[in-house]
Amino acid sequence: MKYLIPLLIALQLGLANGKALAHTDGVTQARLTFDEDRQFRLELLNFDALNFLAPELAKENLRIEDLPDAPESTLFAILQAGQQRLLQELQLRDQQGDPIAYSLSFPSLETFRTQLQVKTTLQQEPAFLVRLSGHLTDKQQELVVRFPDALNQVALKTVTIARLHIAPGEQTPNLLGQATTQQSWLAVAGRYIQLGFVHIVPKGLDHILFVLGLFLLSQRLKPLIWQISAFTLAHTFTLALSVYGVINLPANIVEPLIALSIVFIAAENLYTSKLHPWRTLVVFAFGLVHGMGFAGVLTELGIPAHQQLSALIAFNLGVELGQLSVVALALLLLHRTYVKGWYRELIAIPASAAIACIGLIWSVQRVVGL
Repeated sequence: MKYLIPLLIALQLGLANGKALAHTDGVTQARLTFDEDRQFRLELLNFDALNFLAPELAKENLRIEDLPDAPESTLFAILQAGQQRLLQELQLRDQQGDPIAYSLSFPSLETFRTQLQVKTTLQQEPAFLVRLSGHLTDKQQELVVRFPDALNQVALKTVTIARLHIAPGEQTPNLLGQATTQQSWLAVAGRYIQLGFVHIVPKGLDHILFVLGLFLLSQRLKPLIWQISAFTLAHTFTLALSVYGVINLPANIVEPLIALSIVFIAAENLYTSKLHPWRTLVVFAFGLVHGMGFAGVLTELGIPAHQQLSALIAFNLGVELGQLSVVALALLLLHRTYVKGWYRELIAIPASAAIACIGLIWSVQRVVGL
C-alpha cells in the first residue's frame, strides 16, 4: 500500500507522455523538392498552427481551449489572417535577393477543427501540413528560404532533380540541416551541443529515467561512473554508425527497446540491493540501443553535409552534458540519504517501481502505436 501513490503517479505520467516521446523536439520538419522543369515544392510537414496563430488568437481574445466552441466565422477569420502573415514572413528569394512568387496551401477550416478535436480528446499536439509551390525562371539559379521566427527551428531536407544551386536559408539563423553548411564549425558545434542537451533535459524523459535507474542502485560514485562510461561509449558507437549509414534499425524497433531497457534496469533495482559486475555489460548493451535512438533524432534535425563530423561530435557532447546534469542533480538531492537505513525502502524501491511502471507503459504504447 505504501508504494501505491508512486505507482499511480507513474501510471498517469506514463500515459500522459507516451506519445510525447516521439523525439521530434519541437523542430519543424520541412522538405524542399525540385523537379526537372524547375518547379519547386516546399512542405512544412508538422506545422505548429496553434503556436503560429497565437497573435491572431490574442486579437480575438481567445485561448486555445476556447477554439473548439468558437464560431466558424471567427475560426475562418483567424486562419485567413494567419495565412496572410505566413505569406509575408516566409520569404523566398533568388541569388539577387529578389522575391520568388509562390502559392500557399494553408490548413482548411475543416482540417483545423479536426486537429483541435485531436488535441482536446486525445491530448496530442496537432500537426498540420503547409505546402508552398512555385516555378523558377531560367535566370533564377539560387533559392534562399527565410522561415518565420515563430517556427523556432526548422530541419530542411532537399530533394533536387534539376541542376540548380540550392542555398536554403543561408541568412536564416534558426535553420538546421543543409543551411548550416554556410556557418562556421564553431556555430554548428554550438547549435548541436544545445540540441543534444535539450534532447535530454528537459525533453528526453525516457533517457533521464534510464540514467536515474542506474543511479538508484549505485550507492558509490565509482561504480556509477563505470556504468555511465559504458553507456556513453556504447551510444557514441551506434550513433556514429547510424549517422554514417552503416547500420539502420527502424524506429518502431528502437523505441520499444529503449522503453524495455528502462523496465529492465528499474526492475533489477527492485530485486537486488547489490550491484553485480555484469550490470555494466548490460548497460553497455542498452547503450547501443539508445545510440540508435539518438541517431534518429539527429537525422530528423538534419546534419550539415560539409560539417557532419562536427555536428555529430557536438550533438553527442550535448547529450553527455545533459546526462551528467541529471546525475549531478540526483547526487545533490540524495547523496546524504545513501547511508541511511531507510534509503532503499523509502527511496530506491518506490522510485524504481515507478520508473519500471512508466517504462512498461511506454513499451506497450510504442509497440501497438498508441
